[in-house]
Amino acid sequence: MRATIQLLWRRGWLAILFALTLMLISVLPAPSHAQSRSVVVDRRDGVITIQQNGDVEFVETWQVRFSGGPFRFAFREIPLNRATGIGGWQVSEAGVPLQPAPSGEQPGTFVVTSSGSGEKVTWYFRNPAGNETRTFTLRYVVAGALRIYEGGDQFFWKFIEQDREYQIRAAQVRVLLPQNFSQADLLAGTYFNGQPVRNQEIIDGRTVLFTGGPFEPGDEWEVRVQFPHGVVTATPPPWQMWDDLAPALNLGALAAAALMLLGGGGGLYLLWDFLGKDPRVPAVAATFDAPPDIPPAVAGTLIDERADLRDIIATIVDMARRGILRIEEVGISGKDYLFVIENADPSLRNAYEQVLIERMFGLRGNSCELSELREAFYVHVADIQQAIYDDCVARGLFPSNPHGTRMRYLGLGILLLVIAVVCGAGTFVIALGVVPALLAIPVVLGMLALALLALSNVMPRKTVKGAQQAATVRAFKRYLEQIQKYLNTPEAKARFDTYLPFALAFGIEKKLVQDFARVDTPAPGWYMPRHRPIIYTTGDFGDDSGGRIGNGGIGGGMPSLDTMAGDMAGGLNSMSAGLISMLNETSSTFVSTPAPDPSTSGGGGGWSGGGG
Repeated sequence: MRATIQLLWRRGWLAILFALTLMLISVLPAPSHAQSRSVVVDRRDGVITIQQNGDVEFVETWQVRFSGGPFRFAFREIPLNRATGIGGWQVSEAGVPLQPAPSGEQPGTFVVTSSGSGEKVTWYFRNPAGNETRTFTLRYVVAGALRIYEGGDQFFWKFIEQDREYQIRAAQVRVLLPQNFSQADLLAGTYFNGQPVRNQEIIDGRTVLFTGGPFEPGDEWEVRVQFPHGVVTATPPPWQMWDDLAPALNLGALAAAALMLLGGGGGLYLLWDFLGKDPRVPAVAATFDAPPDIPPAVAGTLIDERADLRDIIATIVDMARRGILRIEEVGISGKDYLFVIENADPSLRNAYEQVLIERMFGLRGNSCELSELREAFYVHVADIQQAIYDDCVARGLFPSNPHGTRMRYLGLGILLLVIAVVCGAGTFVIALGVVPALLAIPVVLGMLALALLALSNVMPRKTVKGAQQAATVRAFKRYLEQIQKYLNTPEAKARFDTYLPFALAFGIEKKLVQDFARVDTPAPGWYMPRHRPIIYTTGDFGDDSGGRIGNGGIGGGMPSLDTMAGDMAGGLNSMSAGLISMLNETSSTFVSTPAPDPSTSGGGGGWSGGGG
């Protein structure tokens, strides 16, 4: 026992010693090779001399403190947005001149490079710098930097630039004028980040002194001097006119953009109000009767003004309900479906039904399996949609093809968006240098283009008849959405077969099946699941004797939705496992496309079985 206590004691002290060692290591200074690199400019001073010809000579003195390292070069970039040229570069380190070089990184040299926006000088130290302070001197002459006005010529310059990543602790600028003036004729000012500050002093009739600092990365500092006109021989530089007009141009650009936004937005609203808004018709109370003379595909198109895949599938179910088609689940695993034509002519009521039958069966005769249509039927979907649109127009529900209307306004929106992009690219250079607010105009054009693209979806306009029929269809849809309230009567149960195609077109088929399944509704006779025998009564398809079709044995009448239940959660029955699965597979097959290569799967849609 005693030995155990001693062992724990020793281990405890070892743990404490280990923890103290870690703490000591954490507070010890890191080795020099791990120190961070940093640069601070303790001072950046300047002597600026305005010459008789209007050129301006700069002499900048930098005191730079290096930490870490090594550092081998530095650079200074002078923008030319308010100047016409720059030259006469000289660079020295600790009073020793560096030599100009056309290119390269040779120690003891400097290289001047030009761009469209300015000039950049990069100087390479004679020896790498680290943990020390060095002094550098830059000399250069800028042409066209003065503003020439009748009321007085001005020198207005950003001595501390905004685009840098290091701190400048202090700066002093001494401006020497071209001759001695009365101090009363001189004006001076400084600006820190665009705001005026009082850090200037008129020393005498020829000298103005500016002081400032510290300047953190991103800070900007400008100096300004005005002296009597007529002393220098310079003329107004080209940029001066644009710079003087910039405030008015920016204000005008913003005003134009605001007017475009208000006028364009109002114009788009009026466009929709006059050409896209449906006529106002009285509301219709919810009704349990399907709209007379309005087939499911047309009803679905009236709701969303689109003939989509739901409307095509709803047409197949409607034709099956009317005895035109029979649908059987086939295959060992029940993953395929057989469509059989029972009575196509003269039972087809609409041209789009004829197109659908022709595209599905073609030369296959009176039957086809769904798998035969995979990666082949998608080329016919647009033809069927067009036939549905044509039927809607022929019925007087739309003045023209809704899809064509959408495409016209979509094309206009794309054209306007292209114009906005071209205008934005064309004005970018001008906006960047002189009139930034000018970019607001192409931005507003782009916003209006996007608004028109969105508006194109609601531009198809119904006729008065179409609006009235749409109100009736919406009333019927509301009834189907609340069908569970009305299923306590035999009449309501008997309408499932009639309601299902409309529910498919409305996107509420899953809820409809669930609601009818709860009240023991008979299953539709036109669909035969593979896994369960079904007894067909008069009017249903079957063998000549009207007996069972399936795998035998179970009699007693037509199975209900409820007795087919049990395979899915939420009270759904094998109607969901069979019928809804068939709808899902059919929709997926109709839009499936061939794979472009072995590594890419074929496209395909999905049938959720739910509303939405």
